[in-house]
Amino acid sequence: MWCFWHALLWVVDSEYTDWRAIPYVISNIVVITCMTILMNIFLERHNNLIYSVLLHFGFNIFYVFLDADIGFFVILTILYLIITPIAVLIRNRLNR
Repeated sequence: MWCFWHALLWVVDSEYTDWRAIPYVISNIVVITCMTILMNIFLERHNNLIYSVLLHFGFNIFYVFLDADIGFFVILTILYLIITPIAVLIRNRLNR
């Protein structure tokens, strides 16, 4: 799928080498899948790739300065699992 090619990087580059690696990788798969859906919504809505690029860049730059424990990734996963379906519902209503 969209995000599994990142999985090796998450395992190699992660500081989590114990049980926390499992929720970390799951969180990344969920969040990147949601990000891909959100980027596609922006691309479809505005027909301009720059919005998707900026969304991806903003997400990546955020991680450069992030120093968080696994709890943050779990919360982030939950937030994306709430935000993305809402964005899809809004998109579907606007396209009717």
